[in-house]
Amino acid sequence: MKSIRGDGLTFAYNGEDVLHRLSLLAQPQEVLGIIGPNGVGKTTLLRLLAQTLKPREGRVVLGERDLSELSHRAIARDLALAPQEDPTTALTVEEVVALGRAPHRGWLLPLAAHDHAAVDAAIERTGLTRLRGRQLGALSGGERRRVVLARALCQEPRVLLLDEPTAYLDLRYQTEVLHLVADLAHRDGLTVVMTMHDLNQAALYADRLALLSEGAMVATGTPAEVLTAENLTHAYELPVEVSTHPIYGTPLVTPVIH
Repeated sequence: MKSIRGDGLTFAYNGEDVLHRLSLLAQPQEVLGIIGPNGVGKTTLLRLLAQTLKPREGRVVLGERDLSELSHRAIARDLALAPQEDPTTALTVEEVVALGRAPHRGWLLPLAAHDHAAVDAAIERTGLTRLRGRQLGALSGGERRRVVLARALCQEPRVLLLDEPTAYLDLRYQTEVLHLVADLAHRDGLTVVMTMHDLNQAALYADRLALLSEGAMVATGTPAEVLTAENLTHAYELPVEVSTHPIYGTPLVTPVIH
């Protein structure tokens, strides 16, 4: 099990800071949800943690190792990023998921028995068994999202970074994916960081939240500590009311419409 930590991360597009000296820590066996308005830098933060983007300042530490000292392949043995973009390919579901074994086998070596088992397990856990022989282009947007998640799981990572994992999914599959994400953290011991738009889902499924606004951290802590009317009104520039969920006891966020 490994933690992941960002220390003083600053990143700029075209000379303008998107994130400024932002720090956060995600621990094994927890789901850290990254929330905040559109365009605030949530996806950029994930890519900095995955080292697909390099910070202008600051560093990312996986366990005890500074990721800037490691190759992309070495990073990918412990860390998987499931991006928001759908893959465009003529490969089948099974072939795409099997690409997750590349950090372990390389691109040329055939898959060994353990690799095939990892592919099978990832496909089964994401509910893709009946689709494993279908080409990606024949799938719906929601099905492709699950393929992206399955490919990340096939890496057998210790840290899992998810960018809007429920995008394009209907309510049933949103619930199934978020249950799976929580299970990966709590039962399998992974460190999970995911960006989320739905604040009420974030309250239900994240152990801790990090609220971003204007490139800075507004608040971090439990959902009850972060999802306050004051914090959310400041971040989203919209008045909200926060009550208690009648079933789960988690914060329930409702916009105040005038």
